[in-house]
Amino acid sequence: LDLRDRIRKRVLSIQFIIPSVETFHENMKYISIAAKILRRYLMEVPTCKRNKPTLFESFASNWKSPGVQYVEHNYGEFSQTTQTPTAWHAYKTVFLAALRDFARLSFEHPRQDVRGETMPAFPEGRRITYLARLALQVGFENTKIQGALEMQTGHPEVAQYKPKVGHPADWRGGIPFTKSYLELVSQAFLPQLSGPVSKGKAITPLYVIKDTIDAFFGAGNRAICDNSGDLGPLNSLTMDEAYGDPTTFTPPEISKPNQSKDLPIENRSDDGSVDASETQKRNQTSTSNALRLRARRISKSQRHSQAPK
Repeated sequence: LDLRDRIRKRVLSIQFIIPSVETFHENMKYISIAAKILRRYLMEVPTCKRNKPTLFESFASNWKSPGVQYVEHNYGEFSQTTQTPTAWHAYKTVFLAALRDFARLSFEHPRQDVRGETMPAFPEGRRITYLARLALQVGFENTKIQGALEMQTGHPEVAQYKPKVGHPADWRGGIPFTKSYLELVSQAFLPQLSGPVSKGKAITPLYVIKDTIDAFFGAGNRAICDNSGDLGPLNSLTMDEAYGDPTTFTPPEISKPNQSKDLPIENRSDDGSVDASETQKRNQTSTSNALRLRARRISKSQRHSQAPK
């Protein structure tokens, strides 16, 4: 084989996604959604403006070892491992939970699989409660988390969203498409992401989210599934208290003009004050995607024809 063939063979043997600068930028948008969710519901605002701590440092300052390391492997279901609990593992757990469920913890929509179909996005009360209980379970505790547990605001629980029939869009990075998002909701937990994920002929959403998490957090916690003997009995979060009785509320249509009445949550800044302009902007119809189509180039002849005479 010549040099070109050897290089091609090595590149094709790589078992992770090589992002372009644009893909990295879109992945940052995706990651930032979870960061904003954690700041809003779980993180206390630092009093010192100088030397502002990072998001992890803020969480670590409010972390106390729960005695055992809990690993969330399904909603409300945990396993105990023999590993020593760490603030980093706890932080990764709540960050992944916010990322996995962002359309029910914020006003950010998944991208469209089908033109004109936008999955409704809004902070749902029971999801906020679950996130706060999860944070307590892994060792975080502060007044912001307690407030999230006690808050009575939030959109009521809705029926599970059912996307239109059709092939899912090919998701390689950035904010996931609707069908990919719904798949991640039930699959993207640390044990599933800690072991090898088969890429196969088609790249799966689980493969993409694992690659994204490993890129931003490092490929750690592999010991979670390396030794199944480390997993202890399951522990429940008493989901009846966190979720309440399920309802069959019909999701509001994005195009409805009275949507703001169905979304009672105010948008608050990190210091707790209400941002009225941002709240109004969030309540307006929005079908924007993270990866927008590039602007169409206009030829010289078109430019002259469009110019005012």
